[in-house]
Amino acid sequence: MSHDEKSGAHPVGPSSAAAPASATAPAGKPADEHAEEHPPVPYGVFLLVWLSLLCLTAVTVSVAGMHLGKWNVFAALGIATVKVLLVLAFFMHLKYEDRLFKAMFALAVVILAIIIGLTFVDWSLWSRP
Repeated sequence: MSHDEKSGAHPVGPSSAAAPASATAPAGKPADEHAEEHPPVPYGVFLLVWLSLLCLTAVTVSVAGMHLGKWNVFAALGIATVKVLLVLAFFMHLKYEDRLFKAMFALAVVILAIIIGLTFVDWSLWSRP
């Protein structure tokens, strides 16, 4: 008799005995675990990425103070894109994912870019006097 049966507590999730055969990986690991783990990332890489993000933030602030006309928005979006790619690649470990996952993520980003681009086109057409 297990501890849960003695105390009368119910298990929080499905028990391994009740789990279907498809819910476990061939090596006996649960299916939700990564099939392949990536190598550990050294702390120096995270520190370097963090310092890069700080520098890019300083560049964003300095560019915001410049008068570039309509290019201010594009400069800010360009710098923000580089910052997002750094966060995605290193902090969210996208760099170590499968190609299919990267391709699906890229497709979502392209669709988002098209929607944002169409918004700018619409805004430019409606903002004329």
